Amino acid sequence: MENERKKAEEKKTKEEKAKKKAEKKREKIKKKQKGNEGEQEKPPEIAKASGAAKPLTPSALGEELEDIFDISREIELLKEIKDIRDELNILRNLFDQQKRVLESFCPAIETGQGKIGLPVSKERSSLMDAIQRHVDLVASLDESAKRPYKAVRTSPL
Repeated sequence: MENERKKAEEKKTKEEKAKKKAEKKREKIKKKQKGNEGEQEKPPEIAKASGAAKPLTPSALGEELEDIFDISREIELLKEIKDIRDELNILRNLFDQQKRVLESFCPAIETGQGKIGLPVSKERSSLMDAIQRHVDLVASLDESAKRPYKAVRTSPL
């Protein structure tokens, strides 16, 4: 639980940093546009026709396109998805080990209970069911995490 909370906080921090970075870039572009207004101002009729109140210089336009095509945030999200899938795989292995232990341990317990005259417990099936529910949940979560990862890997460039 603590690990999930830390990851959520890290994710929120990363998103905030990305927003601040984007805002700084927008401010930088605006400053450049204001500085270049006197030099390369369009005639009013061209500005009205293009719908642009402020002219874009080639460098400002390049930075704006750079911002649009910047996929660093998406790459970070893909890395997070991969980390989550790795953690889900660890959980899957843990539950598989628990199942194997129960499968080998429960018959021994049941045999011992029968030998000393105790009624044989039916908790084995409930424990196995609980583990299977967890295995199914992990598989479902992994399937959900796999979809966006596969979509990016198979999308045409």
